[in-house]
Amino acid sequence: MPATTTGPGVHRRPAGAIARWLAGASGLGHLTTSVLVLGLGYTGRPALAAVPLSAAWLRLRLLPGPAPALRRLRLHLPLLALLLTSALVSALLHPSAQAAGFLASLVACCAFTVLLAAGPQSQLTWLCLATATALSALLVVAAALGDPRLFAAKTPLGLPWLVSRLAGGIGPGRGVVHPNGVGVLASVTAAGWVGAAVALGTARRRLAALLAALAVAGLLLVTGSRGGLVAFAGASLAALVGGRRAALRGAVAAGCLAALALTALLAGVPADDGSAGPRAPSSALGSALQELGRRAAVWRGTGAAIGDSPWTGRGIGSFVHAYSPSPAAPQPVNSHDALLQVWLDVGAGGALAVTGLTVHAVLGGRRGSTSTAAVIVSTAAVAWLLHSTVESTVVLTAPSAQPWLGTPELVVPGGFALWGLAAARGGGGADA
Repeated sequence: MPATTTGPGVHRRPAGAIARWLAGASGLGHLTTSVLVLGLGYTGRPALAAVPLSAAWLRLRLLPGPAPALRRLRLHLPLLALLLTSALVSALLHPSAQAAGFLASLVACCAFTVLLAAGPQSQLTWLCLATATALSALLVVAAALGDPRLFAAKTPLGLPWLVSRLAGGIGPGRGVVHPNGVGVLASVTAAGWVGAAVALGTARRRLAALLAALAVAGLLLVTGSRGGLVAFAGASLAALVGGRRAALRGAVAAGCLAALALTALLAGVPADDGSAGPRAPSSALGSALQELGRRAAVWRGTGAAIGDSPWTGRGIGSFVHAYSPSPAAPQPVNSHDALLQVWLDVGAGGALAVTGLTVHAVLGGRRGSTSTAAVIVSTAAVAWLLHSTVESTVVLTAPSAQPWLGTPELVVPGGFALWGLAAARGGGGADA
């Protein structure tokens, strides 16, 4: 008799080492598997796109009871399919050199979401939070050493001297990691720690989470990412006001989002007088408002481009030639808004999918779960949502000549990770 019979009437197919690992992985093992799968498919090579897709299917297939996982993913699977289908249709209707690599990466990110959703929410959330904290610190150093001149110009803490000492002088570097990209990760991570400080039961644990939040917020401040600071502040407000009440957190998040967008639309950008250049802002607040005003000008130009083909988009990587320039924002590198960028690249279906997945994460996933892990994910998702309003955090298909295109490889999976964690199973146990 083959050793595949485990009881009367119960037969299991032989499984190799990879299958057994996927079937029994939890906590660190599950996260490691998910990240490895993401890395294999996220190389942008179409030939490897089947690897993460197959791994996600195999993980669901080998669950002791796949029905609960499929119920948790009843929103995610259709929306992820809609996102992928929209991208494929856009690539077929508007061919581009970037389409194949983009689609391969998108498949990997969607599989990453499904793999995380099949795991234990509590363990994966804490592991992701710890990993993101360490990664934020490493990326701050990488950003400083990669392009010391840019980093020193952005940081508000008087660190140019330190950067010059570490990097051998202020000068151009490789610039693989842009401080704004690090700011996305740091703001989401710091917000997650704030959510932990609000939801944890004992005073000692709350204090530890608060100290971790302050440490990551310090890293965020070092990056000089004003969008990250705004996102962190809004997410912290949502966590403090909403607590474990998912609907209230969502309401505060919606209010912060509306306030941010309205401020950007009302903020003015000084006109160029043709000789002396734009007027310099008189304060840090004035500079921030000017930058928000420029963001709004970019949004208008992107919206005009979307209007020519709202259903199928203008094509992957189309921003450079599709964007409608304005004096306030003549040549930006991207739309500076994740939803608009997705809409422009892959059409209305992709924008709808991203909106639905993000709202689900902000509202705490599984019908507004009140667990600590759900509050952490929800608070982090609020920060991601707010930061995504002023930065492109889902897709970034700007020309490869730009010096900071190493950043998306680290930033983009963050949103997909939050979507997966929001649907992961609670209690840390197996699916029943």
